[in-house]
Amino acid sequence: MADYRHGLRLKTARISNIEDWLDRNAEGAWDIRLDEISEDLETKSYMIFFEQADDLAALKWALSYRGMPDRPDLPALGGKGASRRAAKVA
Repeated sequence: MADYRHGLRLKTARISNIEDWLDRNAEGAWDIRLDEISEDLETKSYMIFFEQADDLAALKWALSYRGMPDRPDLPALGGKGASRRAAKVA
């Protein structure tokens, strides 16, 4: 079982783009939990937990680079294990 020590709260109308981005880019384990739902059911607040601090930092970077995550074109970081592969080459 993963030890989730890092996290953030995110408000968005859709979470599927975030899940897709995490599937492609997170190196460690992660989990998403529904936190709140607006009265009009349009916006939801999610808690996203990470095993690795680097994955949290990467998601924050991707969100700040493109704004809110309702867009499918969040920037990728080279896929799972990219930083480990780069470290081996260097």
